[in-house]
Amino acid sequence: MALAVPAAQAAPAPVAPAPALLAEAAAKIEPGQDASAFRGLEDAVRQSLRDPALKRPVQSALVRLLDPGASTVARRFACEQLAVVGGDEALAPLGKMLLADDTAGLACLALGRYPEGRADTVLRQGLALAKGNARLQIITTLGDRRDGGAVGPLAELAHGQDPAAAEASVAALGKIGDRPAAKVLESLTAVGPPTLRVALAEARLRIALRWVAEGRAERAAPLLQNLATNSASIGIQRGALAALLPLDPDGGELRILSVLRGTNSALHPVAIARVPGLTDLSASSVFATELHHLPPAEQALMVEALGVRADLDARLMVCTCLSSTYEVVRRAAINTVARIGDDWYVHMLARALSLAKTSAEKKDLEHALATLPGGEATDQAITMEIPRASGHAGAELMSALIQRIGTAATPALLAETHQNDPTKARFAWRALGRTATPTETEVLVETLASLKDPEVRPEAQLAVEKALGRLPAGGSRSVLLRAALAKADSAEGRGAILGLLPTAGDAEALAAVKAALGAREASVREAAVGALADWPNLDAWESLAKCYRKPAKESIRWIALRGLTRMVDEENEHPGPHFADHYRELVAGARNAVDLKVILSSLPRAANLEVLQIALAMLDNPEVRRETDLAVRGIAESLKASHPAEAAQALVRLSNAEPKTTAPAAKVP
Repeated sequence: MALAVPAAQAAPAPVAPAPALLAEAAAKIEPGQDASAFRGLEDAVRQSLRDPALKRPVQSALVRLLDPGASTVARRFACEQLAVVGGDEALAPLGKMLLADDTAGLACLALGRYPEGRADTVLRQGLALAKGNARLQIITTLGDRRDGGAVGPLAELAHGQDPAAAEASVAALGKIGDRPAAKVLESLTAVGPPTLRVALAEARLRIALRWVAEGRAERAAPLLQNLATNSASIGIQRGALAALLPLDPDGGELRILSVLRGTNSALHPVAIARVPGLTDLSASSVFATELHHLPPAEQALMVEALGVRADLDARLMVCTCLSSTYEVVRRAAINTVARIGDDWYVHMLARALSLAKTSAEKKDLEHALATLPGGEATDQAITMEIPRASGHAGAELMSALIQRIGTAATPALLAETHQNDPTKARFAWRALGRTATPTETEVLVETLASLKDPEVRPEAQLAVEKALGRLPAGGSRSVLLRAALAKADSAEGRGAILGLLPTAGDAEALAAVKAALGAREASVREAAVGALADWPNLDAWESLAKCYRKPAKESIRWIALRGLTRMVDEENEHPGPHFADHYRELVAGARNAVDLKVILSSLPRAANLEVLQIALAMLDNPEVRRETDLAVRGIAESLKASHPAEAAQALVRLSNAEPKTTAPAAKVP
């Protein structure tokens, strides 16, 4: 019989150090030292919350850290933890800490979270004995704990001669807020330092707000009225008024009117903020009439308040404010319409757009139109406004429409390309470059071919090029462009289409460009040369080289040189069988140093021995010596791995060559 193999026993879990040992280590910790003992005690505190048997040893360990011999960091840590798990054992040492300025705050940190009972007694005892900053911290803690048993000693301090203690006691009585505390505060006179008067007003306001929350509005109202009228603190006045207005039988309507017509402008924003909450159906009409008597900034606030009400009277007033003489009011109306409006507001917003003078206002209007509720009806209303608007207003309407419906805006944009307003037409083309779908590209191409305005054509050509980029390369683009080229009835239209044929890049498109080289109109011929210069591959080289060798005019030769240099520069990456011949052809056709500099600019990237010899042959030309030097060095660097001897020899020749200032510009055969 096989012997049973006992199952492997799990390793015993490590035993956590006892809280007393952790406290012994923690008592010596200073800032920046290893705090692992603190972390161990934190774990013990968390465990004690689940296991009552651990609570007493944990509390005892924390009490040890309250000893004056422990570090300040340790005593602070102990108070933070006692706020969570503190017990009666800690009350006596915490009571001693209350009496010293440097430890009273730590003791209050712990005692502030203790349950009601003995902790309150310890704090009151400390209040009777402590002085200075320690007493102030105890007063604050008693207020935070809302200890009704402390009202008597706090009342004595509030009437006493120590201004700081009196101020802190008044604040604490306001937090306690029970009937005895309220009576003490009522008995105090608003005299003494300004800070004490403000503290008294804040405490009374706190009491009044508590009464309101408890449903004792009739008792709170006189106190709030007094604070709103007589307090030296604007903040207290505003808080009291905000609490008082909803208590009025009419919801505060008459009081709001009284405030707005009064001289205390600091209360106006609070009064206006109450307007949306008024329940009287005629309130919007009342305050719409009042609006014009307010300064501009307050008119803007009233517009926003009426916008929240959004009834008929409010809507009409908001519309009127779209044409206010004050920009701050107009912008408030614009932003309000964006929230509450619909298609009915489009015409007014469009009119405001045509009159707007600042970029900020125009931006607000465009955003309002873009976000205006109303769905399809609003989209249609904006579409109808576009033809009526002019210049930038029309462009911003189109921008808003695009933001609302995206590619569905294309028909409206296409309609604007036929208008006589260049600003709107340019924007429409710019937008069409982003929004036109592949199925709409044919219309764009045909529209470009028939375009008459030279001011708009560059933007249109760029837009069509972007739209063509969303079609598959090659055939579809080529067919589309060649068909438009055949239909174009003007030299300008054919020139514009020719400029786009390089995006097709196939043999049929190239044949169409070559045919245009023999066109009757000079502008078409030049556009064809430009298309060859932009051709995406070397298929156009020979035709373009003929224009370079035997140009009809200098501008044609220059276009051809630029195009040929670009092609051969791109050929540097993948040299073909005629690579060096291409460079020879360029150099042979150069007429001056400027031409040579253009050609030499691409040579440093040519890793070819024949091209290196072409560059070295120009060393004796002082007009291009710097460019030749760069070219030779670049080619030699590219060849040093594959042809180290030739590269080194070229650099030696370069260093030995002396510039000849009298040498004529030489052509390399």
